[in-house]
Amino acid sequence: MKKKIICVLLALVMLLALTSCFKSENKYDYIMADYITIPDFIGHEVEFLRDSMQASIDTQLLKYSKEYTVTVSDEIYVDVTFYYVKTLVDETTGKTYDQQGDKVEELSQTNMKLVVGSGKLGSYLENAILGSSIGNIINNKFPKNQLEDILPDITLPEGKVLNDYIENELFVDIKIMNKEIKLGDVVSVSYKGYLLDDEGNIKKNDKGEDEMFDESSATSFFLGSKLAIDDFENNIVGMFIGEDHSKEFLATFPEDYGDEKLNGETVLFRVYVKDLYVAPVYDNAFVKAYFKFDTTEDFENDLVRQYVIAAMYDYVLKECKIISYPTNEYNDAHKELKDVEASFKTEYGVELDTYIRENYSMSRDEYVKSNMKTEMIYYAISQQNGLIPTSEMLVNERSNLINYYKNYYMQNTSMSGDVAYDQAVSFVDSLGASYVYENVMFTLVDDFFKEKANIKMVDKTYTSISEILADEKTPSEQ
Repeated sequence: MKKKIICVLLALVMLLALTSCFKSENKYDYIMADYITIPDFIGHEVEFLRDSMQASIDTQLLKYSKEYTVTVSDEIYVDVTFYYVKTLVDETTGKTYDQQGDKVEELSQTNMKLVVGSGKLGSYLENAILGSSIGNIINNKFPKNQLEDILPDITLPEGKVLNDYIENELFVDIKIMNKEIKLGDVVSVSYKGYLLDDEGNIKKNDKGEDEMFDESSATSFFLGSKLAIDDFENNIVGMFIGEDHSKEFLATFPEDYGDEKLNGETVLFRVYVKDLYVAPVYDNAFVKAYFKFDTTEDFENDLVRQYVIAAMYDYVLKECKIISYPTNEYNDAHKELKDVEASFKTEYGVELDTYIRENYSMSRDEYVKSNMKTEMIYYAISQQNGLIPTSEMLVNERSNLINYYKNYYMQNTSMSGDVAYDQAVSFVDSLGASYVYENVMFTLVDDFFKEKANIKMVDKTYTSISEILADEKTPSEQ
């Protein structure tokens, strides 16, 4: 359940600063077989779980979820207050002024359950709350011609009759109080998880404190996506937003959860829902808008490609044998890290070795060798299988990089097109020719990995709520 939150942008900027140290102009321009042996990976079996694909899709839907706002057919709870206002008269002009904030008499229906669009509050008020968020208050003058339709559902103050309200102007406050959580919602929850003893009581640690195995002040997930264990998801369904609607429940982890302390264990959770969001529908429009693929099939094929490439690379990485690290490149890499050490700390506020240790669990030397090992693997496979970038490929890649960074500068700065282009050209050229070369060569090797893999597709074991929601869309909407 626990998710580690990292500053992705900062990490990427830092990573670029580090990896740029490994982009000299003439890289590994010799026979790599003298330095590394590559295992036979042709036909290596890669098992791809379709459940993993669905988890990836649901994770992306979670990422692009938006704050919940009221839509037609939503079942929500509202606090409706009708009230008269004092009217002031300008003695000079005779003009009257409504003092909407100065309530004289209130007529309330607290925490009314409302299906938006049902007409219970009349079309005027129900249209007014569309697009509102939980906690919002909508202020409106109420039209007399709709008052008679809804007053029979509201208790009148003692001594008042219907005509008293029809003949006088009213104002209304509608506060969106809450909404019952359902499958398909994206929730942010705060929780604490406790281990239990054989008698079902919370275990105590050595200090006599309740023994928590996990906690989070705010973790988000997609209900029905299986991104959390079933018992946790099922208990969130039906809850309401807010700490005053907190809930305590037991949940049992699967036997094969993957954590020896939790496998098959029944634990106690104390949870409340902090915020509510709405996930987009997974369809062609979604993948086109966020990932530039025309269809969901294209998007899914790319997910498989990325997974297979990673699995093939991991196999080669595990089985390859380093004979020696090229001396010049090894020394250059250490020197270049040494050269950026002071500026790195100044710019990012952290020691270079501390950053490497905390983000990669490596020493500086291990980090250098790890980067070199990856490059040696790709160069060796490139040489052994004739996967050499052509001049045309390199020209196209440089052009693509320039266009990418040009668009980035235009979207994130006030640069004009011409200035952004010049800046992009300067930046790409500063990365060096080997950077462009490696981009192309790595892609060629990746494609080779995918082509030569023996892919075993494993059928799905469940239907995600995202699939159900997508199926409910009509063809015209997809």
